[in-house]
Amino acid sequence: MTSLRAWMAICIIFMLIPTTAPDSKRTLDHMLNSALWRSLPAVRQGRVYFVEADRWNWNDAMTRQKLLTALPKLLGASS
Repeated sequence: MTSLRAWMAICIIFMLIPTTAPDSKRTLDHMLNSALWRSLPAVRQGRVYFVEADRWNWNDAMTRQKLLTALPKLLGASS
């Protein structure tokens, strides 16, 4: 349990936002309004980043290259 608590203390969550599937959007909304979600350390500490699923949920070299540029900006890094 100690290692789980240590991991949760530094955890960052990237959440894909569904843009075309109404059921997925409703499920996401339900989860985001749940007590369990709000209890997560990363959520309480503002370390959750939302990205559009249809833009970032691809497994190709071009998307990975875009992610390398976008992720530091999402995290607020000065690169």
